[in-house]
Formats: sequence, C-alpha cells, structure tokens
Amino acid sequence: MSALVIVTRPPLTAPDRNATSFSSAYRKDTESIAMKNIDNVFVVTKPLQLMVALSIIEQLNIPDASTIIIVSNFHGSNSVFQRILRTQWYFSGVRFYLEDNNPNAYRRVARIRPRNLYVDGDVGVRRHVKFLFMKLFKLNLNLYVYEEGVGTYRADIYRGLKKVMLSCAGVATFFGGGLVTKKIFVYQPSKYRRNFPKYRKENIVQIEPRLQDFVLRYFSSLQNIFNYYPKDIPKDRICNVYVTSWHPDYDFINSFDRFDGDKFIKPHPHIRNFQRPITGTIIERSAPAELVFLDLARKYAQLNIFHHGSSVEMYLDAPNIAFFHI
Repeated sequence: MSALVIVTRPPLTAPDRNATSFSSAYRKDTESIAMKNIDNVFVVTKPLQLMVALSIIEQLNIPDASTIIIVSNFHGSNSVFQRILRTQWYFSGVRFYLEDNNPNAYRRVARIRPRNLYVDGDVGVRRHVKFLFMKLFKLNLNLYVYEEGVGTYRADIYRGLKKVMLSCAGVATFFGGGLVTKKIFVYQPSKYRRNFPKYRKENIVQIEPRLQDFVLRYFSSLQNIFNYYPKDIPKDRICNVYVTSWHPDYDFINSFDRFDGDKFIKPHPHIRNFQRPITGTIIERSAPAELVFLDLARKYAQLNIFHHGSSVEMYLDAPNIAFFHI
C-alpha cells in the first residue's frame, strides 16, 4: 500500500539558492500592490496552468487582488469555469473570466489594465510585439512568465542565425527571455539556471511549495472543479496509464491490452474529439494528470505511466510511480 496521503498543510520546499527568496524585495513590492488592490492578472489555457497560477497566488497571498482569465480551448473548460465559481476555498476572492480565444483574453487584459500580468510564455515575434505594445500603452505594466511544463526549460526552441537575430531584437528565444519580461516563476530554478546561465539570478522566482503538495492540499476542491470522481474499483495491484499527446498513438493503444494490470487512457486536454479505443478506461480529459495520478497512486501498489514527454513526470514523486517515455 502506498504511503502517499492527502495532507492539509504540507511543508514548503527549501528555497533554491538560484532563485529569489520569498522574503525578498519582490515580495514587498507585491504586497504593496496587493494592499492597493491593483489587479494581478493571470492568463491560463490549460488545467496545469490554472493550478500553477493558483499556486503563485497562494504563495504571494494575493487572492483578493487577482484575476484569472481562462481561455476556453481545452476540453470541459466551460464546466470547469462554472464549478470554480461555486467553490468555497482560499481562492474565493479571485475573480475569474472565461474567454473563447487568446485575442479575446488579451482584450480583457487591456480593459482591466492590470499592474502585473502573468503569462505562460513570451517566446516568439508575435508575443514580443503584443507585450511590447501593452507595455508602451501602460508604462507601469510588469510582465511575468510562469512555468507551464517542460517547454519552460527548453534552450533549443530557436537555433543558429535566427536565434541570434531574434535575441538582438529583444525577442524571447526561450521562456522568460523577452525584453519586457521582468521575472520568471519556476519550480526548478537550478535547472533553469543550468539551461540559461546568463539569466539574472534575481529574476528567477521559485514557486513554493511543489505542485504535488499543492494538489494534495486542495485535493477535494480540485476534484470537484475538474469533476474527477472515478467509479472504477481497482481490480489489480498494478495500474497502467497511457498519456496521449495532441496526436494519440493508436498503435500503442492497441498493444496496451497485453499489459498486466488495470488500464487507463488519459487524453490530452486540448483534444476535442477522441476516438474511443476498445482497451482501457478513459479518464476525464479536463482533469489534470497530476490530480489523477496522485489519486491512482493511493489506490494501487504500482502505477506505470506511459507518455510522449508529458510534463507530469516533472511534478510527481512517489515510490510506487514509474514513468516510461514511448
């Protein structure tokens, strides 16, 4: 039986020396902003980003001075939005909006005119132009990038001459590297520093606590928000889960049947129409993988997760969870 349990208040992780400490001047700046009730706006486009945004809001203790704009481009986003509005918890003071697409989300940002804007990325010419214009029209806007998965740590998004030319123009060639980006919030500052050694240490903020601890702390609320109430009773000691990418590998799914143990399939949240296979129980698409797998890890002696480079491997740490990159 796994030792993984749900706790009410897990300890914070030790601050990474490559990150700005929580007691730094940045915290003082943010607290003064919160006292003035100047909005902090987060734009999120998938369940993982929603949980990261909530983690940062809790860390900075700014629920009453924060707005989250959910972009409706993942499965079940409208239902998630409706349920989160009805949830009574620490984040009840946060204002939530639902927008159909990214352009509408940023029109909403322009109407709110926040002091601080938190986004999942700043890479590329389009985002550079968008944030530059926002900065020009609102000179005191602070732009922050928050971790959104494995892509945050990638140093190979651009290569060669194109990378050099974009960098010279102030365009971000990696997450957090934009000319107008003030800081980046990440879970693994040391890893970020290794990949981007020239990035200023004081501009890296460690997100505390770990995402796994955040999910365990608010498990029942997240379970309700994402409508994750599995009815399947474990029939075996072993559980196998296939986490799809945007394009499911149906050849792998067809071979899934020969595996020992119970079988589940977790489609990517952005897949609108998923072809239901013969083998395996389908897990609710809008439910974050981190929430689902922590639940399964409590129910099974062994949890095997097969994926195509999913970010979930970065965020879970339990002795009975094994990851297999296919």
